[in-house]
Amino acid sequence: MLSDLLIPDEGSESLKLAREHLKIKERERAVLIARIKEALKQSISPERIIVSADIEFDWTKRKSEADKIIPIVKKEDNPLTPYDESEVELNVPISEKKTTEDFKGPAYIPEGPAGVENNVPPGLKDKIDRFTHYNKNEDIVNYQNSKQKVMEEKAPYEIKRISVAVAIDGIWEIQRKDDGDPIITNGGRIVRVYHPVDEDSLKNYESWVKAAVNYDIKRGDDVVVKTIPFDHTKEFEKEDEKIRRKIQLRKTLLASIVVLFFLFLATLVYRAIAREVERRRRLREEEIARQQQAMREAALRAAEEEAATVELSIEEKARAELLENAINISRERPDDVARLIRTWLAEE
Repeated sequence: MLSDLLIPDEGSESLKLAREHLKIKERERAVLIARIKEALKQSISPERIIVSADIEFDWTKRKSEADKIIPIVKKEDNPLTPYDESEVELNVPISEKKTTEDFKGPAYIPEGPAGVENNVPPGLKDKIDRFTHYNKNEDIVNYQNSKQKVMEEKAPYEIKRISVAVAIDGIWEIQRKDDGDPIITNGGRIVRVYHPVDEDSLKNYESWVKAAVNYDIKRGDDVVVKTIPFDHTKEFEKEDEKIRRKIQLRKTLLASIVVLFFLFLATLVYRAIAREVERRRRLREEEIARQQQAMREAALRAAEEEAATVELSIEEKARAELLENAINISRERPDDVARLIRTWLAEE
């Protein structure tokens, strides 16, 4: 009905207010975590930090009015000294009255009006000392203090308590050989050693965090900083796979270099053997050609001898034999023949 729309729904208003509170809480929590990470990022990489924070708020709306007495400062504090030098007083005297009375003489016993019996019991009147001494001292001081009338209205919310937990991962060191290569296990994994954060560093980090969140022990704030080894299984698996591929590539390159070296060496040996075979073949062909030439010359000489025997005279045969002997000597002793020819030419 239309009248229902005009009446505010308390449930929806409460839900809306709860949502606003949740937004404010998440916003303040995000600001707090960012402030902590900002304080630690110069010393620790962000991937080594996990920050968890919770803030309790007081959403109560409150107004208060009070009269406060303000102390009167007689001497200001010197900020350059490590101790407090200030002098204050809660009130200041504005007036003073002193009264002094001293009486010596007979005591007076009131007995009432004339004709009326006194109230003193019988026999007591005779025992009372008739001589008395009276003394009175009175000091009256009026003080004035400074007052302030304070009217306070609480903010929409205030932080009631802060809880912060910071987890810091240690350092995983890769073990290496003397040549700088990482040590690899039989399973193909890199050997790593975990070094946790020492206690002194944790105390320093805790002090930083407390300063970043405006730590207040009266408010019941709680700050915890611990070193916890994080799970790096996937990250280490990627690093191990990269190292394994690098090692496999190095082995492949080394095997390729060895194969190329042996191929190069085999090529050199093959070329040397081929040259030697070619040289021997050439020498063999030259020897065969020389033998064939000698056989042709022998056959030619034999034919010439037979023809010369039939046709030539005795003188021509002698000249032919002399020529043949000279040719043979020149082949067998070419240096002597050349020396002999030079001697003949010199004589002529």
